[in-house]
Amino acid sequence: MKFTDGKFKTLILSDVHNPENMPVWTEKFIAYAMKTEKPDLVVLLGDNTYGHYKGITDEKNKTALKKIVSLLGDTSFAVVFGNHDHEGFPEMSEAQAKELLFDWYKESGNCLMQQGDYSINLKDSKGEKDIFSLYFIDSGTYAEGSGYAYVKKEQLDWYKAECDKNGCLPSYLFQHIILPEIFDLMHESRIPLPGYTKGQGDRGWKFYKFKKGTLLSGEMREGPCPPEINGGQFDVIKEKGSTLACFFGHDHTNDFVCDCQGIKLVAVPSPSYYTYGNNRGVRVVTLHEDNLTHFDSKVIYINDVDTPKPKNKLVDKWGVHKYERKTGRDAE
Repeated sequence: MKFTDGKFKTLILSDVHNPENMPVWTEKFIAYAMKTEKPDLVVLLGDNTYGHYKGITDEKNKTALKKIVSLLGDTSFAVVFGNHDHEGFPEMSEAQAKELLFDWYKESGNCLMQQGDYSINLKDSKGEKDIFSLYFIDSGTYAEGSGYAYVKKEQLDWYKAECDKNGCLPSYLFQHIILPEIFDLMHESRIPLPGYTKGQGDRGWKFYKFKKGTLLSGEMREGPCPPEINGGQFDVIKEKGSTLACFFGHDHTNDFVCDCQGIKLVAVPSPSYYTYGNNRGVRVVTLHEDNLTHFDSKVIYINDVDTPKPKNKLVDKWGVHKYERKTGRDAE
């Protein structure tokens, strides 16, 4: 892959949570984003398919996956897994499910995904030399005991070695689950205060607000859900000094960009009408060849574009699955 006329544009889709039948509102929105942005690369940032639900089969899983891929046309795409992708295969281990999903993605000739963690180098506009690296890391599913998984030592060793192999070029990192250091950027309160957001998981009884100067754009609309165990990933990223920004999904409604010791922590919202959201969108990131230490980023929000929307306001708020579960009815 290379820059074109000095630019490289990435469109990031996170938490599509696609079931067998993608809601038409999600489909039309993703198609709109692809048509208007014409990205060089699409990144599927995890929880791409819905996971386990009543009546799930391998064929339904494959149909869900292929629907997403079909919307990308011939655009190159890369994939990381989230904590739910493997759950659609209850008879398989996590490793077996991911291997099967990988095989299905690779049936598309434009899929750049590799097994396990991997990197992709971008060449300059002339196609002569590598000038930027992209790292794709599987942040796992769930930790033993409680909480979400964290990136393991062997993965961090891989990242360090890969950085060295790539010459420590400026880089991005993509993974599903956000880093625990996000809470280093926040004030914490034991009582609800104006401007504070309720935490989740082991932080569900506390409230949070970004410290002055750490939030660069966007908002925290739900408490982030990083691992409860800190495996030291941020320290390794800081040590290598080449990764400028880390992109995360997992928390469907968050769309913030933060500065953490000079490294941008970037939240990507979900575009899905199947799962919860109510701040649906996709993130677009543009690199400029003449200044690789800077990037332009924006979120395209469903509510700001002229694509179909559900007439049922509860579907719009909750998503199809929660609406159907709560009411026992098909979504309108």
